Amino acid sequence: MNERIRARELRVIDDQGNQLGVMTYFDAMKAAREAGLPRIFELETEYEEQQLAAELKFVNALIDEMATGTLEGLDMWRMFHTEGFDPEEVHFSFDIDPDA
Repeated sequence: MNERIRARELRVIDDQGNQLGVMTYFDAMKAAREAGLPRIFELETEYEEQQLAAELKFVNALIDEMATGTLEGLDMWRMFHTEGFDPEEVHFSFDIDPDA
């Protein structure tokens, strides 16, 4: 299987050339595993799926923080984008205590 395939559905054939039908990518990968495809051939796809799942979890948590108003600095961000601001007038300082 080619991990660069992005089609929603694939026409799948087995190693004997028999048509298995039109399947989603995930169903095609399941059929390949059931036919004996070693997991090592799927690692890149598996890694990508895990990255996307982690990213989705992060984004959903961020959306929740924004919706509930618990995201730190959200009010300042809204002010910057609704009222306008001069970046030259914004100053931040950070005191770093190496013993903290």
